[in-house]
Amino acid sequence: MRAPTKLLAAFVVLVAASEIGACVVVDKLRPSGVLESAAPDAASGGAGGDGLLDGAYRPEHLHAEGIHPYLGFLQRQAPKWDPDGVMTLNQVELYRPGSPMIDGGPDDLVVGITGGSVSQQFAQRGGAEALRPLLAALPRFEGRTPRFVLLGGGGVKQPQQLMGLQWILVQGMRMDVLINIDGFNEVALHEVENERAEVAPIYPRSWRMRVSRLDMADVVGERAYLKGRRRQLAQDLLSSPVRVSHLRQLVWIAQDRSTRYSIRSLDEVLATFESEGVHDFLSQGPRQLNSTAESRRSLMVNLWRESSLQIERACRASGVEYYHFLQPNQYVEGSKPLSEEEQRVAITEDLSYGTFVPAAYPLLQEAGDALTSEGVRFHDLTRVFADRHESIYVDDCCHVNRLGNQVLAEAIATAITSWRR
Repeated sequence: MRAPTKLLAAFVVLVAASEIGACVVVDKLRPSGVLESAAPDAASGGAGGDGLLDGAYRPEHLHAEGIHPYLGFLQRQAPKWDPDGVMTLNQVELYRPGSPMIDGGPDDLVVGITGGSVSQQFAQRGGAEALRPLLAALPRFEGRTPRFVLLGGGGVKQPQQLMGLQWILVQGMRMDVLINIDGFNEVALHEVENERAEVAPIYPRSWRMRVSRLDMADVVGERAYLKGRRRQLAQDLLSSPVRVSHLRQLVWIAQDRSTRYSIRSLDEVLATFESEGVHDFLSQGPRQLNSTAESRRSLMVNLWRESSLQIERACRASGVEYYHFLQPNQYVEGSKPLSEEEQRVAITEDLSYGTFVPAAYPLLQEAGDALTSEGVRFHDLTRVFADRHESIYVDDCCHVNRLGNQVLAEAIATAITSWRR
């Protein structure tokens, strides 16, 4: 065999061996597929595992949310006005004559839904839709049409739910039933967000970044550049004529991981950012000196409990039926048999929720028992999926699919049925 032929054969063998080795590594690193899942997610700007702080410290949320003078923050973009669907606090029509909360008739049953993103998705992704006929079928609501208004939203935690209720009541708006689905944000968000910047637990999430000066503009700009570079790298892979090559995919995985690591590093800078070392009360609130992780967790649980008590008192004085539900979470031990899909997408070791939830939820459950003894219609939903083997959780935080929201609606309707005045 001539030398050029030998070299060509050796090259072919090397390429083939490299492809086989790369195939094994790629399948191990991205079992869901690079071209099918990971790269399209990155190309579209999806989370793709950008890091624990991505949801709180991404520059995009500064555009999506605006500071509200009483509620902390609200989404700037309001959904299309639909009083027969779910109304939201950022819709100007809600505050005008003709709104069901202002001019609703006796046949309208105004139902408020509050809490964090789980309550928001419950309201907008099948939960309210499933709850509507269940409420309408109750004898005391016979002949009335449930109309839903969302008082909470993504990232909301107590006492924002309390403030949202007061925001409605102080303007003379009507509400008949208030459903509060919360608990997770109260014990999880502070420990991964505000605590790093020494912001008080009572303040809204990411508060210092929302109100700080622009000293961090360089960091935010660099992070935005890296986010754009990550998208471009994924788009280059998807448009490459050799995109099916596992070796090419392995190169992209290495580039993507390096970019994500750089983004995480900037997340840490943003999370611990301090403006010239000055402790500003407006951006940080009352400081908890010499506190421990346990004392801060107890403080957050007490804030959650006291906020619910205040909601109950305001509702009782205003003729509103208040129902408080502790939301389920996949990290509560024994709360659900996880499907194979859930084990892949709903559980991760990269986040700290698996540590926070088992430690904090027993405190929430104990505080919930105290709420019940103090007259609050409280119900623990942590085991609502205990007999469900279907896939319900859709991410490694807390969110559920449409089936999960329908199951929640049935449990909520059952609880409301049993808790009559």
